Amino acid sequence: MRRYVLAITIMAFISVSCQKEETGPQVSHQRAVYIVNGGAETIDIYDVDRDTVFRDVIETGEIPNSIRKFGDYLYLVNSGSATVQKIDYRENQVETTYELPQGSNPWDIAWDGNNFYVTSYMFDRVYKLTRRGEVVDSATAGISPMGITYLNGYVYVVASFYDRANYATDTGYVYRFTTDLQKIDSLRLFENPTVIASDGSYLYIAGGSWTSGGLLVKVDAHNMSVVDTVSLASAAGDIAVYEGKGYLVGWSLPPTVVDLASMVVDTVYNIGGSGFMGIDVSEDFIFATQSSWMEDNYLWRIERSTGDTMSVLLGDARGAQMVRYVEITR
Repeated sequence: MRRYVLAITIMAFISVSCQKEETGPQVSHQRAVYIVNGGAETIDIYDVDRDTVFRDVIETGEIPNSIRKFGDYLYLVNSGSATVQKIDYRENQVETTYELPQGSNPWDIAWDGNNFYVTSYMFDRVYKLTRRGEVVDSATAGISPMGITYLNGYVYVVASFYDRANYATDTGYVYRFTTDLQKIDSLRLFENPTVIASDGSYLYIAGGSWTSGGLLVKVDAHNMSVVDTVSLASAAGDIAVYEGKGYLVGWSLPPTVVDLASMVVDTVYNIGGSGFMGIDVSEDFIFATQSSWMEDNYLWRIERSTGDTMSVLLGDARGAQMVRYVEITR
């Protein structure tokens, strides 16, 4: 799961805001950041405009892992309970829960407009689900598949080839499937690829290891070929693509911005310590979590125009992980 290191102390921070903390079963926001807490197994909501944290608004399943937005809903993948929760972010409640095979350790989810696709880290498969959450098909997907995305009629799965028995990394692959889960192509990548995103034209795959460092690869999805690569200071664990830029974090990789046209690192926000887990981007801000299962957790809010940083205290021993930014129009 995403609990790579559980006992690293968060170091000093640049600044800590004095935002108000509130609780409540349902809250309405115009601009909101949904923060998945792996330790508390809840979702916090940060109101961007009011600089306010609403704690434990939604209960997750066991070991929440990935959260995506498709249409008017958020979809949370829970690795431990092998479920996907469909969350109505206007009412801030779980509308329904999709069941996957027990022990499958679902990791990430994609959507083609009609069906869902979920990677199974433990069973080395990718599952196809209907819009109602019924599992209708599956296919093998290398070893330890993790990231997944949909692009131009195809499903792309990143298999990290992590050796779960010996806790060792290996060279991974990206596989291309039809929407009927017919495997039609593959591309050999680098050591321990884990996450994937797209800008509508290219695929961007990142990962790496503690020993060899991090890497971001730009892939021509049509030809299944590597276009360019850029080295990162450490292994990446999450990626967001927005307006020609790639935004990445990893446990020891602070928020890092890559120009996707030139594939050059543009900015690194050295905001102190380690424990970076999730990242997302809005028109105005970069949002990144800094996690601890023992001490304080933070959401970092970075102004894209100025680079000014502000930390939002989330509380201790929460295991803040993935984040998803949502704009709610009424």
